Amino acid sequence: MKKKVDFFIVGAPKCGTTALVDYLNQLDDVFVPEVKEPHFHCVDWPEFRRIKTEREYAKIYESARNEVCGDASVWYLFSKEACKEIRRYNSQAKIIIMIRKPYDAAVSLHSQLIFSGRENELDFVKAWDLQPLRAAGERLPRNAIVGEHLQYKKVYDYPDQIKRYQDLFDEDQIKVIVFEDFVSNTDKIFKEVCAFLGVDIKNKILYEKVNSNRYHKYPALAHFIMRPPAPFSWIKEGVKRYLFGNKPILRPLYKMFSVKRSRPMIAEEERQRISRDFADVEQRTRKMVEKLPW
Repeated sequence: MKKKVDFFIVGAPKCGTTALVDYLNQLDDVFVPEVKEPHFHCVDWPEFRRIKTEREYAKIYESARNEVCGDASVWYLFSKEACKEIRRYNSQAKIIIMIRKPYDAAVSLHSQLIFSGRENELDFVKAWDLQPLRAAGERLPRNAIVGEHLQYKKVYDYPDQIKRYQDLFDEDQIKVIVFEDFVSNTDKIFKEVCAFLGVDIKNKILYEKVNSNRYHKYPALAHFIMRPPAPFSWIKEGVKRYLFGNKPILRPLYKMFSVKRSRPMIAEEERQRISRDFADVEQRTRKMVEKLPW
């Protein structure tokens, strides 16, 4: 790759980033690598970074030519260091921030972390109530990797996270997308994103739903493959790194052995209780984002 990454979709998790990447990759003038979430700039969580060196980072973009190149790593928004690393890497980069009603996003993240084996409490309400203990380092799942990712309220404390980018990048370098708007008027929002990135839409875009809620048919086997214990983990990483160049070769396997399933219902009183905990976040976010539909 002769030039640096041009834009970053920094998150938040479960706010439509996968769909946006899928639509952008239908354009001839945009390149987002198969390693969708390298998290290279999350230096505060070294154990979580999928790509750890500048050489590896450049390698996943080596097949790009003159396209606008992007990095879609959803934990860049929550990370306290990623914004500074991105600024240091490319001060002219464009930043796309995607946000969603915090309660809905937290419920969706909880399901995703169960699927990936990083959350062992299957009941969202119980997982929510475990946050104080987990913040103290207790009751953390063995495969959590980053305990902070289980702090569901902090993950969706948008104002502080958005401000970190506003402090480092000019206003015209940042675009905030609200998930609910993206879902209800996908074509309009996508065209706005393309204009923001300076790319043309030369073909019809297929706006298909992606990343629907899934559960493993055989969770123990899936989680073993995802997070194998040493020395199996070293073997897995070695095979991926040296034979497949860190490409997501196991993703089709996970999909094959999983099924779409609706999330369990949450009692209305619990939903209201947790939603009230997000009231301050929503109010502060509303002051930063015009016409917020929450």
